[in-house]
Amino acid sequence: MTPYILTFALIALISILILIPITKKDTAKEKAHKEFVKKPFANTTGFQSERNIITYKKAFGVDTKNRKFAFRDSSGKITIIAFEDVTKCELYINEDKTIEKSSMRTIGGALVGGAAAGSIGAIIGGLSGGGKIKNELKYLCVAVYTKDILNPIYKHECVDFEDSLRKVMFPEMTIQAAKEIIAIISNAIDSCDKNHY
Repeated sequence: MTPYILTFALIALISILILIPITKKDTAKEKAHKEFVKKPFANTTGFQSERNIITYKKAFGVDTKNRKFAFRDSSGKITIIAFEDVTKCELYINEDKTIEKSSMRTIGGALVGGAAAGSIGAIIGGLSGGGKIKNELKYLCVAVYTKDILNPIYKHECVDFEDSLRKVMFPEMTIQAAKEIIAIISNAIDSCDKNHY
């Protein structure tokens, strides 16, 4: 009977020794994720985020004092765009454009900008829309058009193909976060238009 107990004890000890490094690795990942959620734009020169919106491993931040937006992709790359450089923003849900806001200053001051895309009130009204997603959420993207000739379009993919393979757990909350990003950028566009004219 002693060899059985000894064998069982040895198997239990080996199992524990294998599980300890796995647990430590998960804890390190959890710690890094918590730090990312708290301060996704820490140590970003010239940018002090006042509001962050996190979608999976990506983040959006606003610095109203320096009048800049920051976008962080899943690889950790940060892109900063000045309020004044934004000419238009769009929201795509499963490849369908659902919201669009453009600047009046990009169309020579005509009031077409707000009329073509709807006012900010329509966007904010859309924030409270309670419709369910008919299909799975496979793609969710905020497209930001800028004055940068070399990089005129920045796409902040809140949900991309890789995320959709894992199935998005809270699609309504993720869409709500993307709509908030669009509303914030739209407010900045309106603010720049008012200051410009």
